[in-house]
Amino acid sequence: MYFDHKIFKLNVDMKNREEILNFLSEEFLRQGMVTREFAKAITEREKTYPTGLQVGDVGIALPHADRCFVKESQIGIATLKTPVDFCEMGTEDVPVKVSIVVMLALHDADEHIEILQKLIELFQNEKFVSGLGASRTEQDVVKILKEFNL
Repeated sequence: MYFDHKIFKLNVDMKNREEILNFLSEEFLRQGMVTREFAKAITEREKTYPTGLQVGDVGIALPHADRCFVKESQIGIATLKTPVDFCEMGTEDVPVKVSIVVMLALHDADEHIEILQKLIELFQNEKFVSGLGASRTEQDVVKILKEFNL
């Protein structure tokens, strides 16, 4: 359900946080999952409420925007060729070098909390994180998602 549109962008070359947020947002928009305002909303939200997490040696970001910008629930994943700076969740100025971005476009408030909790729990699993980071094809991503019941 959350991965029906297979928004998986692997080993992409991005210069900064804004570039990866716009890149993924445009893919969500192209596939009709979000409104035109989604990209601006997600970028602004990331500035105010950072989503970077340091999980062992891997930096992960969970950018998301308010549900009013979402037409259909979807989760997109990007792995980055070179990590980019995000701020650590709960701070305004602690940088995290992020190499995995999991963008959430969730329409229902209840599912939003449920999915965030599940993802944060999964990010504590080294096998999940390393498998996602090592994925080179869409099939690799699907395999790791299925293995962990997503």
